[in-house]
Amino acid sequence: MSDPGSMPAPDRTKAPALVQPVRIVLVRPKIAGNIGAVARITANTGLRDLCLVSPHVDPVCKEARKLSARAEPILTSARVVEHLEESLDGVEWTVAASCRPGVFRNQAQLLPREWAARFAEQPRPTALVFGPEDYGLTNEDLLRCDATIRIPSHEDYPSLNLSQSVMVLAYELFVAGLERATDEPRSTDDHDGGSATPEDPRNAPADGAMLAQLVDKFRKPLAQIGYLNPQDPDRLLIGLRNIFGKAKLTRGDVQILMGLAQQIERFALYGNISRGEKKRTAERSGRQA
Repeated sequence: MSDPGSMPAPDRTKAPALVQPVRIVLVRPKIAGNIGAVARITANTGLRDLCLVSPHVDPVCKEARKLSARAEPILTSARVVEHLEESLDGVEWTVAASCRPGVFRNQAQLLPREWAARFAEQPRPTALVFGPEDYGLTNEDLLRCDATIRIPSHEDYPSLNLSQSVMVLAYELFVAGLERATDEPRSTDDHDGGSATPEDPRNAPADGAMLAQLVDKFRKPLAQIGYLNPQDPDRLLIGLRNIFGKAKLTRGDVQILMGLAQQIERFALYGNISRGEKKRTAERSGRQA
């Protein structure tokens, strides 16, 4: 019989609230069984947010439903979008699972347990992005991500099945959440009863969709000034995207950088001239044409 005055031991089997702001994103999945299995994994680990980007199969077909088992409600409620950036609305940290080599792919690479520990220290709306079964995520996909996660495996056969990869990361997140709940019990005395003051929306964190737009905004001007290699422009753009992700930009920061990109483009086209002179130059060019 337990001591009535002692605190009850924490239940280390229930899903922690930590996992709630995490979204699983499958990009162009091709096997229905994998989609169903991932839906089941999200339920196993307390996740609820599943998004499918341009799936090549019917995500609610018989095979997908069979593999989802009792997680069919997650499968049928999964959001389906056409483009990756559409799946990143409201997301502050976008992390891609990728084992393909590359200088800038590896620059911000994390191991699963390392990523889960970082997330546990500072939970925030996050998307875990997984590529199609055959080729994985492209460079264009990685331009939408802040960092990559590499799942260690034997060098003789390093490739994991899509649903296996999701399970590894979801499990590490689940365990990190359990450990956090045990080590740091949440206080119930934090609220002082005062009224909240509205915050400046410019100070809100920029989500993944905004960061994707920012990278796209820099593509043309950086090419115009010769900074990007025309044969492989994504090589440096991925590095730039990693920097933006580490900086934890606000919406206001993104607006400033958007303006910078626009100014670089103007300078590349017209040089160091005023807006009025630029307009007159454009008008003269139009009349000559």
